[in-house]
Amino acid sequence: MTFTFNNAKYNGLNPNQCPHCHNSIEPHGVNAFMTRAEDGSGLCYSIWQCAYRDCKRIFIALYKPGPNSKAELQGFLDGTPIGPNWPPFILRLNSNFN
Repeated sequence: MTFTFNNAKYNGLNPNQCPHCHNSIEPHGVNAFMTRAEDGSGLCYSIWQCAYRDCKRIFIALYKPGPNSKAELQGFLDGTPIGPNWPPFILRLNSNFN
């Protein structure tokens, strides 16, 4: 994804996983924009749609502009967290603890 602000261009890698369904995808880019604060720092935002047929949800990715016209993916502004990946023997434990 390319972000342009005041004639400066920043390139960031496209997300490869949906933060909602957590499938590996090549999402459809909807829009991208960059904001710059008075102190000169900036943030890049990109809006995507999940390509997985059972999801198709919209999500927003946050990037931080850096040196050499690179924008580094920082995370997502929305999504569904993934719970801990417990080993099977832990999942079989009785939760009453008597």
